[in-house]
Amino acid sequence: MPIRQRMPANVGQGECCICVLTVVINSQLGYTALSSASARGHDTTVELLLSRAATVDSIDKDGNTPLAKAIKFGHPSTVELLLKHGARTDVPNETGATPLFHVWSEQREEKTDEQTAAEIVRIMLDHGAAVEVSDKGGMTPLMAAAKSGHTSAAELLLGKGASVASTDKEGRTAAQYASAGGHHELAKKLGGGD
Repeated sequence: MPIRQRMPANVGQGECCICVLTVVINSQLGYTALSSASARGHDTTVELLLSRAATVDSIDKDGNTPLAKAIKFGHPSTVELLLKHGARTDVPNETGATPLFHVWSEQREEKTDEQTAAEIVRIMLDHGAAVEVSDKGGMTPLMAAAKSGHTSAAELLLGKGASVASTDKEGRTAAQYASAGGHHELAKKLGGGD
């Protein structure tokens, strides 16, 4: 059985798997043990790995940090834990997306619900995450929130100075993303005429 299929059972069992995971995950899958535990929200294992000098901002094969993984899979307590241990909020991955963008990751079938998204955004903003950053396509966190229809998260971003006037490389604004996604009330709040 491939390690990838066994990993969810192994990650999270604490001390017994630290050495094995560190070597196996790093070498065969391109993910660190900390990244894998963070993606699954296994706070006990995350704490244990960090207490054993795991690198909090280690980069996986896709250029993502453990913080980005915890955000992508919707684990606010893990996000808080990693930030408490000094995780940086500004490390971009290969697409130029900082961890905050992962709240609205399109690479998952099960999307983060609006309440969890807002909680993670609040935590990230409380720890100084930049709101006026863009990925390589020019998308900002506000545009990503608007595209997903996450009004609460969009309001938090606006409260920290996110610009409704920013455009991506195609010239689209957050209001246009909201409108295209059928989120017309949010589009209006963002200055769209819908």
